[in-house]
Amino acid sequence: MSPRGFHTRTFVHVPPPGVATGVDVSVQSTETVQVDIGARTESFGAARAFAGEGLDDLLSHAYLRDSEETGGVFPAPALQMAVDASYNLVTLVAGSHESGKSDAFQGNRGVVSFAAENLFQMLKTKREDAAGQAYFAFKVSVGYYEIYEETVRDLLNPQARGTTILEPKLDANLGVVMSNVSFQSCANAGEVAAALSYGNAQRDDRELSSGPV
Repeated sequence: MSPRGFHTRTFVHVPPPGVATGVDVSVQSTETVQVDIGARTESFGAARAFAGEGLDDLLSHAYLRDSEETGGVFPAPALQMAVDASYNLVTLVAGSHESGKSDAFQGNRGVVSFAAENLFQMLKTKREDAAGQAYFAFKVSVGYYEIYEETVRDLLNPQARGTTILEPKLDANLGVVMSNVSFQSCANAGEVAAALSYGNAQRDDRELSSGPV
């Protein structure tokens, strides 16, 4: 398998505008997202960017559609690429305050639940296909941390607050990773949801940037 850090596919969903706070996030093209903070403007690229009410489009295109269905835009479903070819799959939900980011990402039919359900189904199918031919085993682990004012907190291990330093580092195989984050093994999508529910209970009440990994 190729090193994961060299193969990353990033998808971005930008919900409809929420409360005006001086920060504006918009989709400039199918592959570019723009962030306006006061007089400063930053842009970043993605394999595909989806605007407005396009959450269903994001989920179906980013996770399940192959090249035949998308006219060659994606060589294979992203989850399948992650399982079969060691791709990193990054999905961002970016938007203004109260635009619906949390619900789009962690709601009942949000990014996390959709990805978890389909990931376990793909792994189950792969294991069944390999039965009697080759040994296939898998392990799914979830980490959850929040970033606020340049401080990183492990939401699955709140006891480590103030005693363990969490910081980004560059891994030769994985690319940029967050060091010292605790992970919880999950056997199904329900256990993923339970881990994130526990993490949500540890979150800071202030507006913050956070992400399950």
